[in-house]
Amino acid sequence: MPSAPNVAKGTPGKFLLVFTILMAGVGWTALSDRLQRKDLETTEFPTAIADESYLPAPESTSVAVATISGEDLFPTSLETRGIRDGFMVKAVDATGEYIRDDTDRFHLYRETPDPSEPNAPPRLFFKTDRNRYLEVTDQPADTPPASDA
Repeated sequence: MPSAPNVAKGTPGKFLLVFTILMAGVGWTALSDRLQRKDLETTEFPTAIADESYLPAPESTSVAVATISGEDLFPTSLETRGIRDGFMVKAVDATGEYIRDDTDRFHLYRETPDPSEPNAPPRLFFKTDRNRYLEVTDQPADTPPASDA
């Protein structure tokens, strides 16, 4: 069968070769983008749901469990509280950054604010296990609070 007079010999083959090279380039670009996705995307949770950094259980309420900006934090009790991770929100400082202890291992959490108590002071916690939290304060539990006398 004779070839068409206006089509050069080998044109379909050249077209197929160029098409194959272009499709390989598109595939390579898609693959490299997929491999870099973890570097390009970050996901932060403002709650304790994905946090797996657990503070070790304290042995005493008079020993600081963590230090934040040079200030010691003491447990209010040796008992941990059972609170669902979704209700615990990472505490933030005045600049909006999440507060972590000085070792940068543990987040400080607060309970989701109760709308019926707008003036209640925030209660602060460290995560000790999944859905378990240790309440902390800036004074040891066996030390009486300073009087305003």
